[in-house]
Amino acid sequence: MSIVALSAVLISTVVIICSVLYSRYLAKCSITGRGFPLVKEGGELLYGHLKTTNCQSTPWIFAEYRKRYGKTFAFMQGAFPTVVTSDINLIEEICLKKFSYFHSRMADPTSGNPDQSCNVHMFAARGQRWKRIRSLTSPALSNKNLKLLYPTIEDSVNRWMNELSRDVLKNPDQEIHRRFQNLTFDVIARCCLGRSESCQHNDANLELILKKFSGTKMWRKLTFNSLLWSLPQLKRIFALGTLIWDSTCSLLGLPADPMGTFSSNIEQIVEKREKFDVRHDFLQFMKNVEDNEWSEWKSSNDVRIEMATTRIVKKLIPEELISTARFMSTAGFDTTANTLTYITFLLSCHPEIQEKLRAEVSSPTEISFEAVQSMQYLHWTLAETLRLFPHASLLQSRRCVQDSVIGNYEFKRGVNIMFDTWSLHHDPETWGTDAEIFRPERTIVGWISFAILSWDGIRHHILKLI
Repeated sequence: MSIVALSAVLISTVVIICSVLYSRYLAKCSITGRGFPLVKEGGELLYGHLKTTNCQSTPWIFAEYRKRYGKTFAFMQGAFPTVVTSDINLIEEICLKKFSYFHSRMADPTSGNPDQSCNVHMFAARGQRWKRIRSLTSPALSNKNLKLLYPTIEDSVNRWMNELSRDVLKNPDQEIHRRFQNLTFDVIARCCLGRSESCQHNDANLELILKKFSGTKMWRKLTFNSLLWSLPQLKRIFALGTLIWDSTCSLLGLPADPMGTFSSNIEQIVEKREKFDVRHDFLQFMKNVEDNEWSEWKSSNDVRIEMATTRIVKKLIPEELISTARFMSTAGFDTTANTLTYITFLLSCHPEIQEKLRAEVSSPTEISFEAVQSMQYLHWTLAETLRLFPHASLLQSRRCVQDSVIGNYEFKRGVNIMFDTWSLHHDPETWGTDAEIFRPERTIVGWISFAILSWDGIRHHILKLI
């Protein structure tokens, strides 16, 4: 290599490094001197506190930070400035009163642009696009439609109960979590994707999802994600590398990405479905508003938007439909299974509560949709379980899209906000000195609508019926 070429490489390298460092400096300035205590310990030069937010101990680490820095603190999550809060008043301001400044979820550099990418589901969308997808899918979760789906859910539950009853006679010790996974995915596959028959064994789609989120797969995913969170400037290079890798695997006949296969399976189901079929599954609601020709779905949503005045176009592009169906299927089944497992555990530890719940569930002559809706103690038990074990709590986040001041805090555009749900749900100031105790009755006087941050969406509705 000539001296000129070598010099050019060295200069380019220095320029790139300086550019990355300057970008990181500007990002850190957006949380420095803005009222947020900066976490000093635990950070790394390249990753910042990224490993803190990507480990199983994150809720307990946040709890320790809360003791040292208060309910609200900040750090760098890779290249992204991040504020963490368990302050219920601040969360109310962000989620309700100033929602127009914080309508976007935390930016994910490993995903496509939420405004320009066609493969975006409801959870990843923001602004007008989020409101459009949410508004068009919400009718599927209405009480009117859930009542029509109730016989399907009841059929899956009865099959599950009958099998469990038989197996318990052979062996009283049963691994319940995987059984709950089989049940919840069966319910979602039937209610979301419209599968006609129950399948609670050897479900090919369930196996794909479990394979995707296996320990080995997740390790590779976290390693890949960490680099993009720390060096988002390399996003296009990584996207090209992923495309080349997927193409190579396809040519060599190597195993495909499990979620890619699952998406293809959903796409086949969507293609076979006709508009305005007399069906009540979630997929049909989305299929009814699908528009293959619509090209005006792109919009700039990384700005302040007043949602109340936003006009909704009643259309979904095919990719949004497939992505949302996949999201509903994958996001709902495992968290629902986890909640049912926790409920089983808590009830076994508190037989007196188990008996009260058993008495309420056994009181009606028929377990109908209306009967389930009226079971107050059942609802309290579910809410209390989700308070103690708020699933996917780290996914509860927002992104500031326009500079805003809330109290003593100055939020700059581009700052991510993570809600420390675990600390909030175990906070004695909010729930009383017995916050660590499983006590369903506390919801009579202690219910705070925006405190139960996980108590929403498809999991909520399915849990009530199962």
